[in-house]
Amino acid sequence: MNMKSARRRSFFPAIMALNVIVGTVFAGLAATSAVAVEGDSVVGSPTATETPAPDNVTPNPEPNAPASAPTPTRSGIQRVGRSAVVNDDGSVTIGWDDGTRDESDPNFSLFQNLSFTLSKAENLTYEIVNLNWEGGVQTSPGEFAYDYMQVMQCWDDGSGTADPTHCQYGMSTNGASQTGQNASKRILLEGEDYIQEYGGKFRLPTDPANPNLRQFQVPFESAGGESTFESRRFFDSASTNEIVAARTEGDGTGTVPFEIQTSIEAPHLGCGDTISGGAIRNCFLVVVPRGEYSVDTSAYYDDANGRVSGSPLSASAWANRVEFPLHFQSVKSGCPIGADEERAVGNELSTAAFNSWQASLCAKKVIFGFSQIGDSEARRQLVSTVDGSSRFALISKPLSTAESTGFTIKYAPIVQSAIVIAYNIEYNVRGESSLIEQNGRPVTDLVLNQRLLAKLLTQSYQADVADGRNRDYLADNPRDIAHDPEFLALNPEFEEFQDGAGPTGILEPIGNSDAINQLWQWVVANDDAKNFLNGTADPWGMVVNKYYRDLAIPADTGIDSFPKADLSTYTAPDAGAAYGTFELRPYVADMYDAAVRTRRADPGTKIVWDQSRTPPSFVAAGAQLPGSRFILSVTDIDTATRLKLPMARLINGSDVAVGPTSDSITAAIAAFTESGTPGVLSFNPTIEDEAAYPLASVTYAAVNVCDASTTQLTKYAKILGLAAASGQTTGSERGQLPEGYVPLNSEQSKSLGSLVKSLNAEVSSPVCASHSTTNSTTSTTVPTETSTPSTTPETPATGTALSGELTPDPNSAMKYALLSALCFGVPFIAGGRALVRKANSING
Repeated sequence: MNMKSARRRSFFPAIMALNVIVGTVFAGLAATSAVAVEGDSVVGSPTATETPAPDNVTPNPEPNAPASAPTPTRSGIQRVGRSAVVNDDGSVTIGWDDGTRDESDPNFSLFQNLSFTLSKAENLTYEIVNLNWEGGVQTSPGEFAYDYMQVMQCWDDGSGTADPTHCQYGMSTNGASQTGQNASKRILLEGEDYIQEYGGKFRLPTDPANPNLRQFQVPFESAGGESTFESRRFFDSASTNEIVAARTEGDGTGTVPFEIQTSIEAPHLGCGDTISGGAIRNCFLVVVPRGEYSVDTSAYYDDANGRVSGSPLSASAWANRVEFPLHFQSVKSGCPIGADEERAVGNELSTAAFNSWQASLCAKKVIFGFSQIGDSEARRQLVSTVDGSSRFALISKPLSTAESTGFTIKYAPIVQSAIVIAYNIEYNVRGESSLIEQNGRPVTDLVLNQRLLAKLLTQSYQADVADGRNRDYLADNPRDIAHDPEFLALNPEFEEFQDGAGPTGILEPIGNSDAINQLWQWVVANDDAKNFLNGTADPWGMVVNKYYRDLAIPADTGIDSFPKADLSTYTAPDAGAAYGTFELRPYVADMYDAAVRTRRADPGTKIVWDQSRTPPSFVAAGAQLPGSRFILSVTDIDTATRLKLPMARLINGSDVAVGPTSDSITAAIAAFTESGTPGVLSFNPTIEDEAAYPLASVTYAAVNVCDASTTQLTKYAKILGLAAASGQTTGSERGQLPEGYVPLNSEQSKSLGSLVKSLNAEVSSPVCASHSTTNSTTSTTVPTETSTPSTTPETPATGTALSGELTPDPNSAMKYALLSALCFGVPFIAGGRALVRKANSING
């Protein structure tokens, strides 16, 4: 009897525990769906674009008067409601007027038809997203006096709304001089904003020298819990992603690329970090529209400078914000801390792909420590006897016969990519130009040929040499590429640019790589470029910089770097020192850095003498101003694609300008030649296919089979097997091929699969003498030789809904709620109130 009673006592708690667990699951599904459908304004509501937009509006000589004079109150900052729609392409649209706005705000009529669309808000990493809007009023001509947008990234504290103290803003110099007082700052002027709190955390410490002075500012509070009025402790003009001012065009629309930063780029925001409970910290993208009235409700024309004034973080301006919840991938690799890593090395063209693949293998305890190094160093490591050298490398060229003799090296293609010339150029034309309406907009088409690249890479323009206009060997050369007749013949629109518009050279990565060698091969394969580098003037009289002519670049078939040979210096007036090439045209760290600086329009030039420094020195000139950006760089297609940089069309062997696309890269690689090494093709710099992009590239996996241990071979086989299968599916999930790369074709995938099989065969039935005593039976599942990787995900990716609010199926709430109520009522009833409170808190 006692035993039966004991079994009963243990049986019913077990049933109840199971009931609670399963019920909790269904209750969670019900709550998630309930949140999505609570209120008709979220799911199933009309998009902002369905609201009739106003007729095209031009700047008014006076602002649009409000219907009635505003009557500001000191009620504090109210939470802004959200009416968001997820579009079919994954973008998110939010209308400004969601029914919660203050119609007495003098800017209300200017903002009421605004709607904003963010191109991506889920599964974010470090990348560029596009923010577009419509229904606005045209920005003031020439500068940012009124009717413009301010954009920033803020970390999420879990409250459900953005806090101005959590926002990365107030450090940018881009456009700051063109806006009104404090519009680019965190500074608050006491009493100017009737609903702003003055005092408390907003009051700066008293100055002992002036104890009666009262100063106010919005502090920055980091995700780590620190609060400071010295924001530059965390971010500055070189690192911030804030947009001080973005222009609305005459038709009421606007667009701006925004640099999404993770905790790697901005640790103080913590976006993508793992926080308490194992959740991932999310963030907000916040847009603050600025109209024609300042935070004190006065009109822009009443201001001494004719501009709207006040910080966007001030309460009145902040109340008009639109905020997009941003959901991030975890920045953690997912690999267990302290786990043994297998070393792998490779070139930069393979880095993003390899990092994606190896991250997906962490759960299987196959962990690689990947080092991005030059191809030549990777080849040396492959056969090196030094401890710690890798037996696995990703390289674009095979080892030479001399290097590989005595070793068993096997190759297979693993990624297809391209070297590109990325740019960030904005129209900056003269007042009488027919293109005047384009001013400030990005240039989206650029054509370059080999000789133009030769000129850029050899400091042959006057502007690329310190005091270049006074160098006799450059006397007959144009100031910069924008004034080069050869460039203008290919890009005639630039003839209408302002005389001062021009680039700061071309950003070049430091170091050695096969990609750089490939670029030089393409340049010198062209007779015009080759003759120019050897000293022959172009048809307009321009000659190569003499210091590069002496390098005899066309004869150096192995050149794999960008030399900076002209070491001329210039002593600026009133400066106590001189600057030279490495200050005027500095190297960037790698192709990734080149693309980031291009996106930010910050070449890193250090030619501004700062007497206040200790000791005085040349400092960075800062990023180029909006509306006058003109910057070029050598980078890779993966990074340029991720940062949404336009890429130049290059003149190929058929004298056709072709841009880097999947088709043009595939066409070029199809024309590569046999290298003499089985499984490896050689770059062909003289491809005559009209459809081929001339700087396509293939990276190969190379394995030193017999010098690797069987344990290493097993790990190599696992990551190569992944790369050959799902690793060729383009996407942003871990294990997929990042956007920009071109998936392997069936023949290449078969070759990679064959390499995997040969490594597994060596492990199970060794041929190498070094493995005869370590006969492991470990093997790896690989795709069959007839399988062809898909270029679309096998299972559609499903991201987390924004703040739990967005879902494609509003009826799922009822289905899950009913099912859990019927089958698992006890736990759902117990947790019902909490779920309702959660739903209400999210929806406001």
